[in-house]
Amino acid sequence: PYPLCALAVSALDLGCHSVGIVVNAYLTHHQFYPTVVHLSTSKISKGALMNLGVVIVVLIGSGIKSLFFGRLREVEVETINENSVVTIFETCLALTMFREEIGVKLLSLFVLSLFVKIFHWIGKCRMDLIEQQTPGLPRASPKRLFSLLVVLLAVDSTREL
Repeated sequence: PYPLCALAVSALDLGCHSVGIVVNAYLTHHQFYPTVVHLSTSKISKGALMNLGVVIVVLIGSGIKSLFFGRLREVEVETINENSVVTIFETCLALTMFREEIGVKLLSLFVLSLFVKIFHWIGKCRMDLIEQQTPGLPRASPKRLFSLLVVLLAVDSTREL
């Protein structure tokens, strides 16, 4: 619970700073378009808004993880750590070929792809657990896992289009 509370406090703090940056930009420029141009060209503004975006993405990921899996076992955390390092390294290596096209959209798709992969890895670990220890599991665990697999199937099918 503590890391999630610290993350929520960090998100609230970054949210207040981001609102302050947007309000300051609007009060300085008095119109929508110049305000947006200022926010998209100022390095400090972009940095603060991107930090807020990262914290929000992590909060959403934590919420989805809590909804579908609850607490992760050590094996699952170990699997995530091992596979994430390899996946991030391979993706960054592949992205060096497309340096000119790297932007917010590409980074967003990279983060989405990483989240989907992580949830696939955790789902596989949970399926292995269910196959090994069916009598000792709560009744909600297979239902939550099935609902996650349905969501992942929907996401995977839309990514193929």
